[in-house]
Amino acid sequence: MLFHNLAQRYAEVLESIQRITGRRFRRVYIMGGGNQNEVLNRLTGEATGLEVVRAGTECSTLGNFAVQLATMEGHSGPGRARPSARWAKRLKASAR
Repeated sequence: MLFHNLAQRYAEVLESIQRITGRRFRRVYIMGGGNQNEVLNRLTGEATGLEVVRAGTECSTLGNFAVQLATMEGHSGPGRARPSARWAKRLKASAR
């Protein structure tokens, strides 16, 4: 029941995003350790009608760390990459 509710909520949120942005999605990327749950992935695909793509399991940790580092670094100016994007790129390169 919990996984059904999660998948349904994903579908609702994605539908809202599509309606607001006017864009249609073809797939949804599931990141972090939770992407290893085949049942949730299947239910998410069924509820959203989208292809479910499993992204890296380390993404949650790297993304969280990048956001924290970027926050300490401050905001970027016009024409500059966002600090979180720069940190995520650095962390991804060092993880290889």
